[in-house]
Amino acid sequence: QNQVMQMVSYATQHEQLLPGMDMRELQLRAVLNSPETVHISLDHVHADIFPIRDSAVNVVIRLVEAYESKAETLAHAIVLLDRLISAEFHCIPDESTNDKLVKAAIGCFMIAVKFREVMHPCLRDLASLSSCSCDEIRSAEEAVVVALNWNISVTTAVDVADKMLEQCAEWRRRRLSKYVSFLVQLAYCCREMTAHYSAAAVATACVVFSARILGDHAAEEEFVPPFMRAGGDGEALERLRSVCRSRGYDFREAAPPLPPPPVAAADAPTAAAALLCPSADAERRDADAAAGYARTMQG
Repeated sequence: QNQVMQMVSYATQHEQLLPGMDMRELQLRAVLNSPETVHISLDHVHADIFPIRDSAVNVVIRLVEAYESKAETLAHAIVLLDRLISAEFHCIPDESTNDKLVKAAIGCFMIAVKFREVMHPCLRDLASLSSCSCDEIRSAEEAVVVALNWNISVTTAVDVADKMLEQCAEWRRRRLSKYVSFLVQLAYCCREMTAHYSAAAVATACVVFSARILGDHAAEEEFVPPFMRAGGDGEALERLRSVCRSRGYDFREAAPPLPPPPVAAADAPTAAAALLCPSADAERRDADAAAGYARTMQG
C-alpha cells in the first residue's frame, strides 16, 4: 500500500515524464523521491564524533548478530543513528557523549526491529545483553523518536537494491543478491559510504560492483536504469572498491565476456539448461561471498 501511494504521488507531481516511463522505472523513481529516502549528510559533524559513532555502530552490529536480524534492520538502525547524530550530536563531544550515543544506538535498533522484523526482542533480554536497564532502553527509544520528530520511517540502500533486482530471473537474483547484501551491509558499517552518499548511490554502486565481480555485465545494463547509472559508475563505486580493499576484500572484477558462439538448433535445450544453472565457479564465488560476510560481521 505504501509503494502504491508513493507511485501515485510521484506520478501526480511528474506527469510530463510518464509517457516514456515503464512501470519498473516509475516504482524506482517513486521510492527514490519519497521523503523516507532523504539523505542526511554528516559533513558538518565534528571529526571527534566519528570514533564514537563507530562504537555505536558496533553496538548495532552486535545486536543484529545476536538476534539474527535482517540486513534491512541493520541499515534502518544505522540510518536512524546518523540522523540523530546530524540533529543532536554534531558539535564537539563531551564526556557523556559516548554513553548517550551507545544508548541511542540501542534505541535505534529497537525502532528498526519494530519496522522490519516480525517479532522484537524481549526488553529484559536486550537489557542483559546491552548492560542497560529496561528503563534506560525505553528512555533511549523515546529520546530518538522525539529528536527525529517521529521521522523514523526509512528507505535504505537495501530496499533500493531489492527493488532494482526485483525484475531479474530467479537464478540471477540469487547470485547477485548474495554479493549485494554483503556489500550493502559493509557500506552501512563504514561511514566512508553512508555519511556521504545517498541510498540510491550506495545501492547502485553495490549492484554494479556485484555484477562486475561475477562478470555479469548484462545484469549491469539490464537492472541499473540510465537515470541511476551515473551514481554507480562514479565516486560512490570507487569509494566502495576502496572500502573493500581496506577491509581485506580484494574482489577482482571479471573482464567483459566474449560474444557467445551461435547455438545450433540441436544444442539449444542444452544451452538453455546451462544458462539456468550457475556453473561450479559461480557457486564457489557465491560461497566465498557468504564466508566474507560472516567474517565481517564477526569482526
